[in-house]
Amino acid sequence: MVCGRGTARFRGTGRNDLGSVDPRPQRWTHRAGVITRIRTDKRGGMSIKEQQQRWRRDLPERSRKRDRGRPILFTPDDVKADYGKDLSFPGEYPYTRGIYPGMYAEQPWRMIQQAGYGTSDQTNDRFKFFIQEGADSASVTFDMPTVRGLDSDHPMAVGEVGQVGQPIDTLDDLRRLIDGVPLDKVHIALLASHQGAPAIFAMFVEAAVQAGYPAEVLRGTIQNEFLSFYQGLPRSTAYEPSCAVRLVADTIAYCQEHVPAFIPVNVTAEIARELGATATQELALTMANGMAYVEAAIAKGADVDRFGPQIAFYMGVHNNFFEEVAKYRAARRMWARIMRERFGASNPKAWRYRVHAQENASTATAQQPHNNIIRGTIQAMAAVMGGVQSLDVNPFDEALAIPTEESNRIALRTQQILAHESGITDVIDPMGGSYYLEWLTDQLEAGAEEILQQLEAWGEGSMVAGVLHGIDSGYFEDSITEEAHRHQVAVEEGEKIVVGVNKYVNEDEETELELTVVDPELEILQKQRLTDWKVARDDGLVERELALVASIAKGEDNLIPPIRAAVRAGATLGEICEVLRQSFGLWRG
Repeated sequence: MVCGRGTARFRGTGRNDLGSVDPRPQRWTHRAGVITRIRTDKRGGMSIKEQQQRWRRDLPERSRKRDRGRPILFTPDDVKADYGKDLSFPGEYPYTRGIYPGMYAEQPWRMIQQAGYGTSDQTNDRFKFFIQEGADSASVTFDMPTVRGLDSDHPMAVGEVGQVGQPIDTLDDLRRLIDGVPLDKVHIALLASHQGAPAIFAMFVEAAVQAGYPAEVLRGTIQNEFLSFYQGLPRSTAYEPSCAVRLVADTIAYCQEHVPAFIPVNVTAEIARELGATATQELALTMANGMAYVEAAIAKGADVDRFGPQIAFYMGVHNNFFEEVAKYRAARRMWARIMRERFGASNPKAWRYRVHAQENASTATAQQPHNNIIRGTIQAMAAVMGGVQSLDVNPFDEALAIPTEESNRIALRTQQILAHESGITDVIDPMGGSYYLEWLTDQLEAGAEEILQQLEAWGEGSMVAGVLHGIDSGYFEDSITEEAHRHQVAVEEGEKIVVGVNKYVNEDEETELELTVVDPELEILQKQRLTDWKVARDDGLVERELALVASIAKGEDNLIPPIRAAVRAGATLGEICEVLRQSFGLWRG
């Protein structure tokens, strides 16, 4: 070998990295006194990079054009990860490959289906149907009056009660909702991320305790994710954003002391994704919102090592299979580092990114609705390959109406077939190590980190302040709208194919489906129950408890105890929300 700048080839045999004889030619570089081996293979000693360049020259022109955008082939040279630092093993920091050692090889994910329509009686029946069909969890969505913090007898609620979700007015509605549901075996998730969330949480806890489930062991989830609405649908909100963050922090602190097994917030940016955000934006906003809530809870005196394990996440599943798998892997790695390095959590359970996935409804089409079954299956596979803890597969008719029992059964069977027939659960993280997947995971993380750095700069180190600035300045809404416009133009110009919408369209197609129609008489029934409730209660007691809510809302003490007391006294959701609106003031963002 000649010393100096350059390369040298060793003829004959060498020693490979394991110390055994390697008959292949070896190539080395010599720089500044350091000799480094170049990756080679059997093709005449060419490096992988050299082979890739040769391969690219032979590509057809059409493929070469695509390769100049995002690469279409990946090799070991594209993977920069340090296995121990960036990947590690399932159940070990930073949890890229899963938050539990055995993952699905030990136990499949939770299978959840969503309900909510008519009155509490109809939703309760749907819960029991899910349980009968093999679901171990259920979630409930709420109607528009409830989302807006209005009672069913409000003038703005006319014609909307129970139409697209469950109406909640009183504690009695929650009692009916969970009647006969084994809360010690079935996990109920309340998809309330709006004005009524604190009241719904208080009603659920109170109803469960009255049904015999001690608060100390009560399990369940309240989504309670206000920031996602300010980021994606700001005109659907009411309170000042800072007041909304306070309500989440109050719920976290309250659960830590009184309902420790309950999930007080399901952090999400799924709304932004439904409205057009990219996977990178969804990932960044999810991290930002989670950081803001943790920061606010710590400021309230909560212990990150105690409440951290109960923070959970909710993400959508879109159409790009590999991107979705990579998104969940990146999220686990990012959150583990955030909790350990930024917030100083020492409890490993607080580092875990527990995530529920639901297929993005925006990917479903009203045209050729049965195609949504295939879309749902692919999305479900992406979520499972990504290592989620629970999954909700959307019924194929959701783009048309409230799903029927039959469409819900098909959606649930999709999960059950994946779990028990596909072989997916045989191996932990079966896609780990894919050159493309690991590269894509790094790309998503890097893109999300750029957004987080911008938010932190705006907040001068505070993520709460940074997110609030992003809301007030219109940054979130503008960036999401820009991506939504780009996507829509691509669909309309045929650059992005949506089967049955802009390609493979059958103009003469007629699809007959049995759809759910909510009986308008149920609105009359709901209003009558509300009237009867108000007649039977002690109005003086209700007024006193609501006055206490108003007083504490103007201070800094935790709002959940007085809200729960008001619920117990008989206050309605609309009354509690009105007190908060008056105390906090309305946001005009």
